[in-house]
Amino acid sequence: MHLSKVGFVLKQAGTANALLPLIEKLKDEGVSVDVLAYERAAQMCAKKGFAFAKISEFSGAVTHFQKSSPQVVITGTSLQSEDDGKLWAGLHLANIRTIAYVEQWCNLLERFDKVKTLPDQVWVIDETALKRLVDIFPTLAEKTKISGSPALEVSKSFTIEEIKKRNKTAFFISQPMREDDGQTSFQGYSQFHNFKLLKKTLSSDWKLKIFLHPIDTKSDWMKFVAPSELSDVDFVENGDKNSLMEEAGLIVGLTSILLVETAAAGLPTVSLQVGKKDDSDSYGIDSDSRIVKVFEEQNVTNENILKSFETAEAKKEQKQGSVEVMLKLLGK
Repeated sequence: MHLSKVGFVLKQAGTANALLPLIEKLKDEGVSVDVLAYERAAQMCAKKGFAFAKISEFSGAVTHFQKSSPQVVITGTSLQSEDDGKLWAGLHLANIRTIAYVEQWCNLLERFDKVKTLPDQVWVIDETALKRLVDIFPTLAEKTKISGSPALEVSKSFTIEEIKKRNKTAFFISQPMREDDGQTSFQGYSQFHNFKLLKKTLSSDWKLKIFLHPIDTKSDWMKFVAPSELSDVDFVENGDKNSLMEEAGLIVGLTSILLVETAAAGLPTVSLQVGKKDDSDSYGIDSDSRIVKVFEEQNVTNENILKSFETAEAKKEQKQGSVEVMLKLLGK
């Protein structure tokens, strides 16, 4: 099949982060791309300089693609699975092939449980995600393919000896926040509470910086954390992931998928999950032996945080080429 036009529906910033390299590659190869983005993904696209049309609900996407007629539409998945399913159903009726990309390892049940019309194909990150998904939905076995994730590919790794020679700069990885109460997860834990625990606990010889989520700003944080608690903390807005990895001596966060990336690059990485309400594996972090996990407030100690220097280990095989795999799955 000659691929001339591909549509994208990007709802979350994480989906945009994973699929923008594919969009860029398709454009480079002369394929027309038609990108629709919801609010959070739209902010990511704008910051990266990608052209897109902004939408707020799925029916607008169906109408749009009925007119623009791409050969295939690639979407993300979300916890609003009923709406995602209606989007796939509408595109199916328009005879447009659909691919759903799952850029995470968790909440797989919620991503498809209310779907009546499944996409034509599902892409997942790796064998672990494939097994988890098919165990829950055996009917997806034939549809599901491993595409990898461009966002998780590590172009450079570091040894612990190299990292120990750096300045003691610890980065707290911010997550997208809800404006109403500052919570960052339906699981109930607040990044601000965990950040305060880190700041109170980490030894004073460490310089602390907050690496902001692409859709958030310093002013967003100031709504929930007193200025006095941030006076000696630097913020990194629109930060570059590669620069982060070159500078950081320590990475701390909650459940950002960026923690998986930094751990794969060999950086000491800590996941603070104080206040977590369930036992789900948060975005593949809990099953990653390189990441130090802390779930109880009394265990947030300087000693436990610095255990990450003992568990840090760069991924031995840096797998590249997710974009190329995606192109093959598209038939390009």
